[in-house]
Amino acid sequence: LNPVPLSFAQALEVSLPSTVQALSTRDLEAVVRSLAFIPGLRASRRMFGAAVFGACLRAPLVAFSSSGLAGALRSAWALEHRDTDFWAPALRAAETSIQEQVQQPWAVDDLAVTTL
Repeated sequence: LNPVPLSFAQALEVSLPSTVQALSTRDLEAVVRSLAFIPGLRASRRMFGAAVFGACLRAPLVAFSSSGLAGALRSAWALEHRDTDFWAPALRAAETSIQEQVQQPWAVDDLAVTTL
């Protein structure tokens, strides 16, 4: 596979913030989980991070699956999203989800990503 072209990241930075509110929780999980793997994408450009990770908070994060929550944390970290208004509730949601593993077990790789 070829790497994602830089223009793809630029297109996402422009288009995703205006459409992210219309996504279902499941679709939002899928999109946010993949953002960590798109080179050149940064949360600070065009208020991208505020729109995308703000949508995660409003979903809310507790509605995400364990892998979706781990993916959101991974993407926020990879995109250098530094907003404490996201991180504090996101980490609390992850902690609660991990403690309630009986209902929805966490995969070992998701646990590892979350601890990093």
